[in-house]
This record gives sequence, structure tokens and C-alpha cells, in this order.
Amino acid sequence: IAYEFDLTQEQTSGTVNADLKIDGLIPWKPSCKTCGVNCTLTVPVVSKNITFYPGDCPIPATKLSNSTTQTLPAAPSGLPKTSVKGTVTLLDSTGASVGSGSVTASIAA
Repeated sequence: IAYEFDLTQEQTSGTVNADLKIDGLIPWKPSCKTCGVNCTLTVPVVSKNITFYPGDCPIPATKLSNSTTQTLPAAPSGLPKTSVKGTVTLLDSTGASVGSGSVTASIAA
């Protein structure tokens, strides 16, 4: 994972929206608040819920640049090869875009 991020103003709230395609066919448009409340996403087809807390508000102005490797846990048995591709957009509290990026991932048993 490589990223560069430059948040020039403190964010008191906002939203992260994704526009993804699973296996190039199944649309998935998850959306979460950027801070302060739990986010629950429902993965299409398998209807699995994922809940997480993104962190406290406000998000301070910051500049991040890093590259990291993340090892994922073993895939559940019987999981078919799956891919996800699309874009992610960060909106501030007014709905204005403050950043965007792309996502490409694949999972295989």
C-alpha cells in the first residue's frame, strides 16, 4: 500500500464514498462518515456486515506519505477468486471533494 495525503485544513466531519465493482460486474457504493461514529458496511452477494470506528473528530490538518505492506488473514475455505476495482472520494462537511484515489485489489484462496 502506498499513499500520499495532504489535509490542509482540520476536518470536523466528512464522508468517504467509494464507487467499486466486484469482479467487474457487481456495483458496490459504500459510504461512511470520516470520524466520530461507527461505520457498518454490507458486502454484496455474501451480505456480510463489517463494522469499524474510523476515529475521533476533528481530524487534524496533516501530511502523510508512506508505503507499507499488509498481510491479510487466510481466506475462508470455499472463497472464490474475487477482485475489486474503483475509486474513493473524501468529502468535507459541506460536501466538497477534498481528495480522491483509486483502489485495485484481488483475493484468491
